[in-house]
Amino acid sequence: MITAAIGLDRSWVDDAACLAWTHDNKPTPWQVDKSQVIDRVRGSEMIKMALMVCASCKAQYDCAEYAVKGMMRAGTWAMGITNLTWLQNQQNPLDLIRHARRNSLTVNAYINERRLS
Repeated sequence: MITAAIGLDRSWVDDAACLAWTHDNKPTPWQVDKSQVIDRVRGSEMIKMALMVCASCKAQYDCAEYAVKGMMRAGTWAMGITNLTWLQNQQNPLDLIRHARRNSLTVNAYINERRLS
């Protein structure tokens, strides 16, 4: 599973809003688990902040596709891990991401809506 992302296109990373995030040898908001506490800030709050950044990121659709194709199991990839896990188990996950892109919907909000419906 760890090798699933080898060879996938990562050119989208240059446009990712999270790329500029500095972390001073600490996990970034995209790398934390919701139960972690970093500098007295709960991981769940850091993830909320990461998702706000993702919502306006032009690379969010490519990031989400990368996470699906790469079978990511941790982290924030344009959506929370619950939405990503649900998406990975759908018959046509990339079609759902493409629908969000075509309709200018944020990935996390659209996938969350589909998951809960």
